[in-house]
Amino acid sequence: MPTYTFIEGDRAELPCDLNVSATEDEVSLVLWHRDESGSPLYSVDARDLPLPTATHFPAVHMESRAYFNSSASPAYLRIDGIKKDEEGIYRCRVEYRRARTETLDMMMLVIGE
Repeated sequence: MPTYTFIEGDRAELPCDLNVSATEDEVSLVLWHRDESGSPLYSVDARDLPLPTATHFPAVHMESRAYFNSSASPAYLRIDGIKKDEEGIYRCRVEYRRARTETLDMMMLVIGE
């Protein structure tokens, strides 16, 4: 499992590969989870819109600190002012219109100041 280390208070950027497996396919939904949380901490709904204009839904506690950049390569979830208690296993789940869902797990470590 890839591990990413950040310093508490800094900006964390966690990658999520959006490369479409089939050339004619498109991303329909991106979901970010932390540890075993049932509800996503961030989601991007591209079911009715192209990904660049899709609707972003950060969890309430992440509204002012999180943003998913889908135009970068690789795409990434940015979290500003990362906190020590936010370290853990993060999961990026990408659902495509036709292809199989892909999931990428990663460990985020936060070094206290």
